[in-house]
Amino acid sequence: MSCLASEDRDKYPDRNFVRIWPASFVSAVTGLGEAQFLFALYLLRRCTKSNYINGTLEDLILKSNLSRDTVRGALRRFRERDFLRRVGVGRIMINPEMVFAGSDSARKEAMYRYKRMNVIEREVPTNQGLEQTDSELPLVFDKDTGEIISAASETYNGFIKLWPKDLASVFFGLGRKRLRFACFLLTRIMPDNRVYGTKAQLAKCADVSMDIAYSTIRLLSEREFLCVESNTKIIINPDVAAYDTTHRRLLLVKEFNNIARKYKTRAKAS
Repeated sequence: MSCLASEDRDKYPDRNFVRIWPASFVSAVTGLGEAQFLFALYLLRRCTKSNYINGTLEDLILKSNLSRDTVRGALRRFRERDFLRRVGVGRIMINPEMVFAGSDSARKEAMYRYKRMNVIEREVPTNQGLEQTDSELPLVFDKDTGEIISAASETYNGFIKLWPKDLASVFFGLGRKRLRFACFLLTRIMPDNRVYGTKAQLAKCADVSMDIAYSTIRLLSEREFLCVESNTKIIINPDVAAYDTTHRRLLLVKEFNNIARKYKTRAKAS
């Protein structure tokens, strides 16, 4: 699943990642079909440190191995949601408020350039549909009981590190509804790389059926994207998506592997 060999992962633990701001990023990709979502991850892989992607439409179609209709439709929807803007012929820029791989100072400079950029074929105001009211914020659950505590926005203002190639392999073949729930889980990752809440509570918050929530969690567990730690706790694989710093992430990887081994042992015993 990893885009690097295991020895390279140990030597270069933070290569090939991007930082995403989950609420904004997921809002931009919500409702996309699987192919268009995979195209979004492809764009993240091609993105330079300055958030530019160089390539004509024909180049993107050829190298993404997707149909013309899929790529054109995705680019149109991404522009409508201000996920990206066309700089000129053969060049686009990803919104650094949603995705960025560089430092905080470089991100501020990129945000300044992005906001001053001439907008081509943009159909909605910046960030329309991305701001959340208190009633729309993701609910926070008690770690032990699973009961709802609040909808505190400050819990979700941070970024998470994402490895687009790994995520694409994990989410491939989920289908639209399961993909929607999987993206929802990204918005719920806490600093300890856990998602808190019972499966029923998560299904309700994501506005999906219990069958979709259960089957998505089962598939993602089989693909080692997550592991069900308890009835109210899911740990996300830090090799694919991680909330914390490099040092902390490496510790979380070991913790995830230990929990996954215990889970497999229990499953075999039962």
